[in-house]
Amino acid sequence: MPRPRIAALLLAVCLAAVVSAAPRFTSTWKAPEAAGVTFAGKKVAALVISQDENLRVSSEEALVRELAAIGIKDAVAAYRLVPREELQDAAKAKPWFERAGVEGVV
Repeated sequence: MPRPRIAALLLAVCLAAVVSAAPRFTSTWKAPEAAGVTFAGKKVAALVISQDENLRVSSEEALVRELAAIGIKDAVAAYRLVPREELQDAAKAKPWFERAGVEGVV
């Protein structure tokens, strides 16, 4: 067999192995109380909890972009709304979100 044929055959076998090794879900779970919840047309805060402030800011901005991509146009990064210290306690953070008119936090 000429070398190009062997290389093509080897490439095809490798591609088949990669495609068949794709991750698969064996089970999924969804909170029953979350059924029917929609944020369309509502202001949503994108929140990432992290001690690394750079990671938190960049992750929240990325989440805002992802939310916009699925149709949630009024999303805002939480670091723009709530001081970092207030996020340690949900009871302290909630009034900040309420004052900003946020109806959901992702």
